[in-house]
Amino acid sequence: MENYIPADLDELVFRSRNKEYGAYVLRKIMPRNTLQAFGISSLLLLLIVGVAYGVNQFSLAATDDNVDNEIVLAPPPPLDEAKEEPPPPPAEPPPPPRRETVQFTPPDIVNVEQAQPDIVLPNIDTTNAEIANQTQEGNNDPVIDEIVATGPSNEVVAPQETEVGINEFVELDANPGPVNMADIKRKIGYPQLAKDNGIQGTVMVRILVGTDGKYIKHKVMNQANPWLVEAVEAHLKELTFTPAIQRQKPVKAWVTIPFKFKLE
Repeated sequence: MENYIPADLDELVFRSRNKEYGAYVLRKIMPRNTLQAFGISSLLLLLIVGVAYGVNQFSLAATDDNVDNEIVLAPPPPLDEAKEEPPPPPAEPPPPPRRETVQFTPPDIVNVEQAQPDIVLPNIDTTNAEIANQTQEGNNDPVIDEIVATGPSNEVVAPQETEVGINEFVELDANPGPVNMADIKRKIGYPQLAKDNGIQGTVMVRILVGTDGKYIKHKVMNQANPWLVEAVEAHLKELTFTPAIQRQKPVKAWVTIPFKFKLE
């Protein structure tokens, strides 16, 4: 009997070893413990899933019980709402004044023998009368027709003088000419800051002269030193000119004047 070979692998491994404790015991109880653990885990998983499903179903049922599916429609608007009244019709214009008229009677053409003697007609003043189908008396008071404005006003508006463009070419009989240029240049002088810093240059100014020969506005046409420009612009409004002439009438016109600054 001692020479048989056991079919169990554990028996074969621990054939000549101590089997009371240690690895032999662990190897024997491990399959059983593993099966038990798997069964318990499966039961716990099923229990958790079942509880979650039940809670979910209970929540849905409670929600459905609390939902009010009744649809309440707003009441329709009342049928007897006050409607906007249409605007009143325009007032009818007064009837035209009654005019004096004289009835026109066509003559009858007959032979001389059948002609009746001339009938003397009453003296009717037809100076202001009109020819019509009947004779009637009119209102001899002067008639003034009411004027109703139905379109643009017929008021005569004086044409506005168009502004001359600064670079617009205008043919003139005589160009504007400065009258007091010497006095203005004397007032401008030479700016002290420009003189101390040795600044020279030319300020090219284009001036619009009115029909009365007075300054209207200006524009500096070149890039000049600000000190020089400021000195020139301070006295431009004091310039006076002989106005430009076009077709023997004074007109507005632009004139170009250079102001040169040069150190001696």
